[in-house]
Amino acid sequence: SISDLSTLTVTAAGGITVPAQFETTSTWSDGSVKWLLVDFKADCAANANASYSLTDRVGKSAPSTALKVDQDGKGVTIVTGPMRCRLDREGFDLFSEVYLDHDSSGTFEDGEKISRAERNNSLRLTDMQGREFSSRWGQIESFEVEASGPVRATVAVKGKLADVDGDGELSYAARLNFYAGTGLVRVFFTLANRNPSKVFRDEDGDAHWLLGQPGSVFFEDFSLTTKLGFDGPVVMSVGDGPRDILDRVPLKDEGGIYQESSGGDNWYGRVHMNHKLEIPMRFRGARTFVGQVEPFKVDRPDAWLHVSDRKFGLAVAVRWFWQNFPKALTATPGGEVRVGLFPHEWPDDHELQGGEIKTHEVAFYFHTGPQGSSVTENRVATVMGAFHYPLIVRAPA
Repeated sequence: SISDLSTLTVTAAGGITVPAQFETTSTWSDGSVKWLLVDFKADCAANANASYSLTDRVGKSAPSTALKVDQDGKGVTIVTGPMRCRLDREGFDLFSEVYLDHDSSGTFEDGEKISRAERNNSLRLTDMQGREFSSRWGQIESFEVEASGPVRATVAVKGKLADVDGDGELSYAARLNFYAGTGLVRVFFTLANRNPSKVFRDEDGDAHWLLGQPGSVFFEDFSLTTKLGFDGPVVMSVGDGPRDILDRVPLKDEGGIYQESSGGDNWYGRVHMNHKLEIPMRFRGARTFVGQVEPFKVDRPDAWLHVSDRKFGLAVAVRWFWQNFPKALTATPGGEVRVGLFPHEWPDDHELQGGEIKTHEVAFYFHTGPQGSSVTENRVATVMGAFHYPLIVRAPA
């Protein structure tokens, strides 16, 4: 049995200790560990295997990492090495400030700030009347650093979306994960309707949750947006897993990718009927677009979007993108990057029923330097491919 996590280490081939952190998620009645969450830095070549060992035999200390968390009364600052990110508690609005260490000096200068100074509604819901609801105007219920180790730092924020008068029906939870040595932020975002639901029972007593009933909330759009301070021409790429669909096209108008339906043979069917007895889909799968041009159609992409100037860039993705249609990833020449979790491109309203809760996994990858177009050159395609198809750790039988 294990009761002291400080005795645990992870070693690679040759007994080399690697940076790792440990968290007990469940215990036995005697207080010893039943389930253990292990985060560690792994390195595995493509189409290959790598072996690591978890042991409770104290060995050499693991190399230190640059991951640091500084919490104060107003929020938290996370430094991963190449990135410094500020999250504000009051008026939480996703990323308050983002700096990237472009010259690898170990410090963050004013010229290395990638986020814009002005505040905007980064967590933004628009209802059917055009009213905006934001986390900035809603009450914060909790703001907590859940993990602060050498490999991963996690900040969890829970609150409500509200309009400028403080009114609103939906709540949210955002769990932001930062990792040592990278500009990748993995966000688990939950939107919840806590209104009671009305259950209908048929003559056999079976329960049914019907669309369009009291307690449902209807809205036009809910998106996570980030505004970047680009300097110079902006280019955009759209990818599918580890490959490019659009490669560094000049961004002169809004562009991106929008998934309207499943992309399968049965993309248009009665199972997709809304509360008005309508099937709103207009086309199969997803379409890329730049302004009014739609250069490519894809049925079921593991989509990501990347925008950059000559110095900095940001890539975004939603895990299970096509499966969770409708979805949109868009960018503008002015530097606004949007993850449309419930996108306004959808030709119908969105309905979140009473008691319904939906969680999405979203990647934000902030980086420095130019990106190439081949797999070996393109770090973005590699990172986004790994996000959609993560390494799987299997313990021996």
